[in-house]
Amino acid sequence: MTGSASPFFEGTEKKFELVVDPSLPSFREHGRSYWTDVARSAGAEVLSHLSNDRCHAYLLSESSLFVFDHRVIMMTCGCSLLHNAVLEILEAVPAERVRTLVYKRKHEIFPHDQPTSFFDDVKILHERLPGRAYQFGHEDEHHLYVFHLDRDHAVHAAGTTVEVLMHGLGDGVGGNFRLSQRPTTPEVREATGVDRVIPGFEVDDHLFVPNGYSLNAIREGEYFAIHVTPEEACSYASFETNHRFGADLESILGRLLRIFRPRSYDLILYGDKGDKGDKGDRLQSVPLDNRLAGDDYRLKSHVAQVLDPQGLPVRFLSFYRPQLTVATAIELPVG
Repeated sequence: MTGSASPFFEGTEKKFELVVDPSLPSFREHGRSYWTDVARSAGAEVLSHLSNDRCHAYLLSESSLFVFDHRVIMMTCGCSLLHNAVLEILEAVPAERVRTLVYKRKHEIFPHDQPTSFFDDVKILHERLPGRAYQFGHEDEHHLYVFHLDRDHAVHAAGTTVEVLMHGLGDGVGGNFRLSQRPTTPEVREATGVDRVIPGFEVDDHLFVPNGYSLNAIREGEYFAIHVTPEEACSYASFETNHRFGADLESILGRLLRIFRPRSYDLILYGDKGDKGDKGDRLQSVPLDNRLAGDDYRLKSHVAQVLDPQGLPVRFLSFYRPQLTVATAIELPVG
């Protein structure tokens, strides 16, 4: 996440999800050394490892890596080169055996500091696996870039994920994720409740020096991850899960907003059309409008796109909290 005293750190993540044919050997057969090499190819290090008989979860110096039998999800922040990790994995996977590849980049706070742009990354990925790219949202507002493999696939192959990307954390929130105020991870969890956003998960977390926090949590085939950049000039927190919500998204979203109290947040729903046999139709019953925002937030934009002929939907909703008082400027270092 962040390991320097600089007031600037790019907390917004790059992310990919790769699903391969189930006839291939399980990704979980690869040991930690293999995934350490994958992480290093993107400019990250493996800090710790949590596993069960469905998922291996690696906590990274820049976010998280989740490995299932035939599915890999990886997210990195900072100035990472995540597309290199995709290429590293594809060295051992024939192109025709890839069922799904989705690569995302949220708009960066400091894009001029990034070694590549989304367009640089997808040009390289497109040469290996031809795909299509979309922008969700307007350029002058919060927006999301998505590249996906341009071929039919079963919707269930990619699963369903929910992401909540929170900007401008509430007054006092950042201190909970600084070593100077919460010197141990149990103290962070006790003060904030981040490990109980979805109860019943096994947790692995890390506090960075001097600022920043990451958490991986798994339960059978489900995961959730939280990453926090507490610096005042660029405060940010993210949450992601493949938890099968039913109609419970509103209550879990409420817990996150009470913990972080962001000025604005973006909600990304990926593959939310529901699979046959899902109780509660997953996210089908969620009101995707101002009712989801509660009393404090307003819906600014809502973008929806079906990505392929099989009907894989992606929704990007951007919410903001109206500012009712005059704020003071944030003093920045010079030189």
